[in-house]
Amino acid sequence: METGKSNFSAGLQRLVAFIIDKVVIILFYFVSFLLLKGVFYPMFVCGTGIYFALTMVILVIPSLYFILMWRFFGASVGMFALKLRIVEYKTGHKPSLLTSLKRIVVFYLSFFSFLVGYLWLLWDSRRQNWADKLSGTLILCLNESPSEASQKDIKAWQTGKILFYITILIFIILNVFWQYEQQLLPEAEMAIRDYSPEDNPRANGFYELYSFSSADSIDTFEAGFEEVTRVNDANIEFYKSFGFLGPKYKVETGSLKQPDMIEGLEILQELFMAENVIAAIRTNSEMIQQNMQRYDYLEERYNRIPNYEYINNPVFQDFFVNITSFMPLILFHRLYCADIVLKYVNGDRQNAVARLEKNMAVSRVIVQQADNMLLKLVGNVLYRVSLSTCEELINYEETIDPLLTESVLNYSPLSAKEISFRKAFMGEYDLAVAPYVRNLHSPRGFLDLKVDREDVQKANPLLVKANQMLNYRIQRFENLSELSELPVQDFYRKFGTIENVPIHWINYINNPIGLIMSLTSDNQGYLNHLPLPHDNQIHQNMLKAAAAIKANKISEKDIPGFLEENKANWGNFYTGEALNWDAATKELSFTGPLQEQKADERILKLKL
Repeated sequence: METGKSNFSAGLQRLVAFIIDKVVIILFYFVSFLLLKGVFYPMFVCGTGIYFALTMVILVIPSLYFILMWRFFGASVGMFALKLRIVEYKTGHKPSLLTSLKRIVVFYLSFFSFLVGYLWLLWDSRRQNWADKLSGTLILCLNESPSEASQKDIKAWQTGKILFYITILIFIILNVFWQYEQQLLPEAEMAIRDYSPEDNPRANGFYELYSFSSADSIDTFEAGFEEVTRVNDANIEFYKSFGFLGPKYKVETGSLKQPDMIEGLEILQELFMAENVIAAIRTNSEMIQQNMQRYDYLEERYNRIPNYEYINNPVFQDFFVNITSFMPLILFHRLYCADIVLKYVNGDRQNAVARLEKNMAVSRVIVQQADNMLLKLVGNVLYRVSLSTCEELINYEETIDPLLTESVLNYSPLSAKEISFRKAFMGEYDLAVAPYVRNLHSPRGFLDLKVDREDVQKANPLLVKANQMLNYRIQRFENLSELSELPVQDFYRKFGTIENVPIHWINYINNPIGLIMSLTSDNQGYLNHLPLPHDNQIHQNMLKAAAAIKANKISEKDIPGFLEENKANWGNFYTGEALNWDAATKELSFTGPLQEQKADERILKLKL
């Protein structure tokens, strides 16, 4: 052995050679994928294909590369670059296939020795690590010859063998933990929805909402039902194409077509954000009236929304429904609100007030019945637009029309179902179930448009467990659902202090990848959504207070006392106190969760 080189520098040299080899392997993967991406891409559509590909990429191909290079060339590319070679120390020849196989197995096992197996070469006179010791090999420079082990090395290796056996025991114990999986919680299993055909699909308003903007001659239910059926049928055909490694033949996945967009209404959002909303609407009155006539057929569909028995998304949740599906509804809602303002300022006040009540009913039905977070948020946004419209009518004149006063004071409080996010969170939970199963195993069990317990049980490969990810998700959403259903003052007090879901220690061993995925997908936005309905309720309280102040001609100096007297009816429900009154700016306001972010949204200017 060469004596002029320290063990540390020799170890560093071997590390550099190993890095070069890894670069060579990565370049091989890159070129192979470019040339054969049509072959490889289907593997990444299902979990079995992904794990087969990962096993090949991480374990099999690198192992074959090293075994074959050692056996036939006596060195890997990195070793050639650093002028190193590998030999069997008994013969001085290149390693046999069996020796090379033994060396790579011990090399991988050494990872579980807390790196002791790799670092052993730093205090061994022949610079052997465990893989060298147990396979009978040496790594030499080109001008080096094999040498005999010293007595010190032989004695130290007795300890090394014991450590190696301990490493094998650690590996076996870890494998037991890796294969173990916690069972799917009963509540997690019960929350998985069944997307098979409904008994009475006409009762489900989702079909009409999706095709809301279809042409006048089209039956919106039939159009929506046909499109959802087409998508689900196309996806079943896609699932039928799956083999062990992914799709065996090409089938296009189904996705909802984008709905017909309503043209010419993009300016409406700017009108409702103008400093003088009524003036902006009057300026654009011709455009508003023309579009109300142009889209008069949408009003009938719009007025049917409060009659929906329920609104459930029937599109199998392996594929997501996005916000553009409901954009036409949002645009028409703004147009309808702008038309209400025009009717009111032009003297048709009874009609305007009645239409505003319908407008609010539409929003509140969506808020109450939505079974997914997207539609829940859409409903709350629509309701806020309706409340802002009412605010403009209240402030239109110094006095207030008695019809409007009576209507506003009779607005009913939001119901428990409107405030609760439970259905929306269960929809969010369900969004994860099918993708977890598909990405961790296979969608071959989805042919009935259901994810069964058996499907989830199969999706628990090494280091990532669908069971445990779904258990975490359902517990997190249950905590958030319970928070949303608390009495409003308790909600305010506990908001921001909600406890995290306890993480069982087994997750750090058998589910580390799944744990990272769970924690990173635990969006703070979910918590930030919860004040929306409460804010809308208290904004409604401010409208009632404003209407009562103007109707009763309460003087500015008496407003604080008037608000205090009526705080039980239209106060700040978060705190149980009266609404705030700023005499200098003539503003009603309230405080609540996320105050810094939402302060500007919690103000109502009162024109007296």
